[in-house]
Formats: sequence, C-alpha cells, structure tokens
Amino acid sequence: MDIDNKYGTLEVQMSLLELLKEFHSFCVQNGIKYSLCYGSLIGAIRHKGFIPWDDDVDIIVSRDEFVKLKSLICNSRFSWDYQSETALWVARIGLENLVLENGHRPVIDVLILDNVPQSKVISNIKLYSILMLQGMVKTKPPVSGMSLIMKILSIGCWGIGRLFKKRWIYNIYDKIAQIGNGNNTDYLQSYNTIFPYRKHQVKRDVISSYSIV
Repeated sequence: MDIDNKYGTLEVQMSLLELLKEFHSFCVQNGIKYSLCYGSLIGAIRHKGFIPWDDDVDIIVSRDEFVKLKSLICNSRFSWDYQSETALWVARIGLENLVLENGHRPVIDVLILDNVPQSKVISNIKLYSILMLQGMVKTKPPVSGMSLIMKILSIGCWGIGRLFKKRWIYNIYDKIAQIGNGNNTDYLQSYNTIFPYRKHQVKRDVISSYSIV
C-alpha cells in the first residue's frame, strides 16, 4: 500500500479496501467464488496489500460465477457497469455512495474465464474476433506506438464499429466469448481483458477449488 502517499494513491487504495471488504462479504454470503488476479494478486502476495502505485482492484471469476454475480448484484447497494458506453467490455463494480472528492470512483474490474476451444484454429478465430470487436467499441483508435499495419487495422475496426449500435456488438461479443463453453476443454481464458493479456491461459484445475487466505 502507498502508506507514505509517494504515488498519490493512498486515498484511492483506502477506498478500494473498503469496497473490496464489502464485496467479499457479499460474495461469501451469496456463495460466489472469485479470486484476485493480475496486479491485485501480485500486490497481495508481494506487498501484503496493494502495489503502491495501483489504483484499482482486479478479480477473476468463471462464467458460471459471473452469471450468478450479475443476477444478484443489481439488487444490492453496489453500482454495476458492464458493456456500456463508459465501461466497454470490462465489468466494473463500485459502491453507490463511494466517490472521492476529485470525482474518482473506486472500482473492481471483473474478468471472466471462458473455455479455450481445443482446436487451435477455432481458438485463434475466437481470440482475434474478440480483438476486432474490442476495436469496434473503443471511443477512438489507440494508434500511438503501433506499426503501420496495426494502425490500419485499429482504425479500420474502429471505423466499422461506428456503423453498428454498441448493444449489438456486445451481444456478438458475449456469444463469441462463450464459444466452447459446452465442452470439457483443458484451458480457460479471459476474453474481456485488455490487449496485453489477450493470450494468457490457465489450466482448468486452477479454479477447481478456492480457499480464503
């Protein structure tokens, strides 16, 4: 945690801790299984709290647990932002009354684990279809630092996305993300994560059991 406020994140992290404690209680009460992931998990293990410069919380859930969470959280005191104009493809959870003086709203980013198809061809088609859809719903094409080909692809996806309603794109996104979920595949992957983590896969047995630590 940024105890000395060296990175200016102490207030945010204290608010996130309040949010996470309440969310954890909500999950325990409703039998929802989740895990910290990415920087939040690294912080918990390496720093025994937050990474000093981190300003959000990342959790990961299976698709079944996400469906359960989605059905219950709308009737709670949490705010819920998923596949909207502001949250894009990452589900975000906050507390309705938890807003900092600077207007920042501490949130938990929810990543969903879906099956990775056994077929390498189908797996790649699924992944790159998701990346195309992500490019279509962005507010502007992120071309900084990209190669010429990637810039063309990014601008092209963004331009095509202007022709469709976001709700339609998100419906397709959900359907593609769940391709293979009816089969017993070896690996799982989050398809609503950000670009740098797009190929991270985990073995199915990683989520076979949970323990509170």
